[in-house]
Amino acid sequence: GIIEKRNNMKLGRLSPNSVFGVLLCGVGGIWTIIEAFRYIGLVNQLRPASNLKLWPLFVPVYSMIYLTTMAKELNKCISERGLSVPKANDSIVLAFIFNLVNLYSMFSTFNKVADAVGQ
Repeated sequence: GIIEKRNNMKLGRLSPNSVFGVLLCGVGGIWTIIEAFRYIGLVNQLRPASNLKLWPLFVPVYSMIYLTTMAKELNKCISERGLSVPKANDSIVLAFIFNLVNLYSMFSTFNKVADAVGQ
């Protein structure tokens, strides 16, 4: 979960490996959607100026485009906070060809951001 302290923010961690569960079965897909919901909530908390929504994840083609928006918001957060964390992959071409790579990149990058912010 999310725990806030006065000057020190501790964020929950995501499971990047949930993304590959989509390839195995429907349960993995549900796990990935749950992690994506958590990602959106955590990024919105980490960067209040971001206004990520949940509904675009359910729109078939738009959801692939929205993955790049989600990654760009995380990259803005990295830039604004001046973190020395590699940025998430926000390629729209890759989002259409193999969107699991974008999800994995976002989730693992978020965990690095959570570690950097929590220090």
